[in-house]
Amino acid sequence: MKAPWEWREEDLLVLVAAGEKESITLDYKACGSLKNTDAKKIELSKDISAFANSAGGTIVYGVSENGYVPTGLDVGFDPNEISKEWIEQVLNSRIQRRISGIRINQIELVTTAPGKVAYAVHIPQSLDAPHQAADKRFYKRFNFESVPMEEYEIRDVSRRQSAPDLSLGFELVRAEQATPQLWRLRLTIENMSPVPAEYIVIKLFMDSRIVLPQGNGGFNTSGEAQWPMLPGYVFNCFQLNHAIPSKIPVFAGLRFNVLEGDLIITVPADETYFCGWSVASPGMSERQKFSVFRFPSGSIQEIL
Repeated sequence: MKAPWEWREEDLLVLVAAGEKESITLDYKACGSLKNTDAKKIELSKDISAFANSAGGTIVYGVSENGYVPTGLDVGFDPNEISKEWIEQVLNSRIQRRISGIRINQIELVTTAPGKVAYAVHIPQSLDAPHQAADKRFYKRFNFESVPMEEYEIRDVSRRQSAPDLSLGFELVRAEQATPQLWRLRLTIENMSPVPAEYIVIKLFMDSRIVLPQGNGGFNTSGEAQWPMLPGYVFNCFQLNHAIPSKIPVFAGLRFNVLEGDLIITVPADETYFCGWSVASPGMSERQKFSVFRFPSGSIQEIL
């Protein structure tokens, strides 16, 4: 799909038709979210700064949603009242410090609302973070919402240009068509900071119902764990140390495979499982995320 700053009405309709769900990097807002009032200007500053303080992403203004799933294009904005220049002025005056690289795409609703427009606002992850919203607070993206940052998170974000900023990702691929419960789990790592990560501790938390029939792929077993936010689930814990000189540093802007091959996993039934990861490196606090794996689709959704 095209970049958000190139989207047109037909691209928004594709998002709706596909049911493209909101995520940590995508948000939908109905037309009532942009109004020339102090309250709405504060909300705008919160949402935009939260993306810049987190992983970046796109907010589409002018799309209705229900349960985080887009349901259709809204009535649209009158560009004489809510314009691209008006949005820029609000952001520049209400967010401190200014966020560089924001792209505002004014999208004409030629077929669904002639004369009206929608806006796709793309926000890069900022190396100048943290950015303060108009209510003098700092926000991040969490569970599809803009929420206040903890003090330690503000400190972590402020070190983006002086310490690594690592995150991990999961990808599921069916291993064999003849064995539907056998999957390949690919674990990748990315550094969003210009500072290379030379020493990294990676932890993997696997739903205890998941079996690794071909071993741990280089991870060391470190016992079991439970988390209060996921009551009733037990996780097998694994740890891997990635360090120079045996491993190359993780540089900015590239996504690396953590292992030379994929982890082979077996799921006992087509249902929902929870898995997570944590990563730590000198200069950055340990970061931890959990995702839900759904079978037989092999879909992954970050939840915590």
